[in-house]
Amino acid sequence: SRSQANAKKTGPRATPRELRLIKTSHKYLKQLEESNVALEELKLKLAEKVEEAKGKELYISQLEYKVDSYANEICDLRSRLNRVGHESDSWHERFLKADTSYHELKRAIRNLATDF
Repeated sequence: SRSQANAKKTGPRATPRELRLIKTSHKYLKQLEESNVALEELKLKLAEKVEEAKGKELYISQLEYKVDSYANEICDLRSRLNRVGHESDSWHERFLKADTSYHELKRAIRNLATDF
């Protein structure tokens, strides 16, 4: 820039070694600034990924809750099914007893009818 040009003109002349050092330091400073920009971009991307992961984690925990809920529901349905099965068996036994009693009663009535 102009102030640097004026400084060079008014100040003592820089040696070739000093000029190389200045040029190298400017190059490294520029690389450092670029690295800082890249680092900030990476930090932003990382923050986005963290938020994304939190969202997925929440979604997974909601799914796990639903799975647990469905598992409980299935367990309840199985116990109801077993209960209905036992009731069905009980009613079947009652039906068989009633049917047997009915046939015995019919036979007894027929026997009575033939006795008279």
